[in-house]
Amino acid sequence: MKRSYLVVFFVMLCLLVARSNGWAAQKKGETYYPFQKEGLWTVSGKTAQHVAYKDKQALQIQPAAGEGVAWLNGVEFKDGAIEVDIAAIPRFTGIVFRLQDERIFEGIYFRPQNSRHADPAMRQRTIQYVSHPGYPWYYLRDRYPGKYEAAVDLDPDEWFHVRLEVYGTTAKVFVNHAETPCLVVEDLKLGHAAGKVGVWCGNTSGGTFAGFTLRHEGNVPAAAAPVFDSDQRYLFDTMASRRSVRAFKPTPVPPAHVLKILDMARTAPTSGNQQPWKFLVIQDRGRLDQLRDACVAATLERAKSRGDLSPDRIATIEKDALQRYGRYLSAPVYISVLTDKHSRYPSYNVYDGALAGGYLMIAARALGYGTVFSQDSIPYGIIAKVFSIPDQYEQICFTPIGVPE
Repeated sequence: MKRSYLVVFFVMLCLLVARSNGWAAQKKGETYYPFQKEGLWTVSGKTAQHVAYKDKQALQIQPAAGEGVAWLNGVEFKDGAIEVDIAAIPRFTGIVFRLQDERIFEGIYFRPQNSRHADPAMRQRTIQYVSHPGYPWYYLRDRYPGKYEAAVDLDPDEWFHVRLEVYGTTAKVFVNHAETPCLVVEDLKLGHAAGKVGVWCGNTSGGTFAGFTLRHEGNVPAAAAPVFDSDQRYLFDTMASRRSVRAFKPTPVPPAHVLKILDMARTAPTSGNQQPWKFLVIQDRGRLDQLRDACVAATLERAKSRGDLSPDRIATIEKDALQRYGRYLSAPVYISVLTDKHSRYPSYNVYDGALAGGYLMIAARALGYGTVFSQDSIPYGIIAKVFSIPDQYEQICFTPIGVPE
């Protein structure tokens, strides 16, 4: 009997020593990847060190400006489960997966400081899904309130265990061995992709991580994973990061940039190669102010036509209109995409013109400028009158180009 106890003790001791020395331990198809193993992890964006923290050997990423990522080298992840223990330096800490590079990834992160907040709205923001660069937290919260964040009970001063299950375009998050997920995302924005996997800290945040394990299911081998070169990644990043901008800095747009944007817009496909467009480029600040004043005057006329209004109410409407149109017309360049009603295939003009407008906006984004596809924010009748546009043209969009405010 004593000999059998000694054997069991010896086996358990060997397993503990192996784990502490950085061997990859197998359990139920899962692989353990110790943070302490040299060459196994790459840290980017912030400094990190190996520490003993509350009885665990851990990787501690130090708080600093910007984002910090530590990813696993030589492993491609597509479907399966990720598990890790997190002790937050309480700010923004979590897991990244299907990572293409430091800028393009899916992520789940936690705000432990919100977990037991007195405000219920803040508690609902304890866990957050993001997909960078196209879907940061503020975009998702603004467009889809409550869909990509949730409450979960965490002790901000203690370790908590996270299990993230990823299959296809669905991710489920389980905390502290719960049987029910605290957050389910059914439309992962990068699609059914493969990529690297690791841990993450947001701007100004640090974090402490231990016990990282993976279980692969139907993963893509590294040799078969899609490989994107730097030009391709730049193109995808440019398209994904485009957003609608409606207020601009007065920073000038160089003429060479305007010409390049127009050159790209004209390469858009058209029906029968008819190219039915004209691009009206407006850079004269005096004419733009004239357009603003005409829009404000039209707003006042509409208001007055609805009935008797007090002088104070008229003044408020005028002030609001000046502010609204002044912000929208603050860009240094505007391009009106027009199509010719007398083209060979006029019924296709709207499609051809919209494609040209899309190409124009992507080209502007590639050069670092903001745009918005605006069709009626500025009434076309006023634009046509101020800029003497012939009747044979109709407008597809009136697009500002400038540095976002």
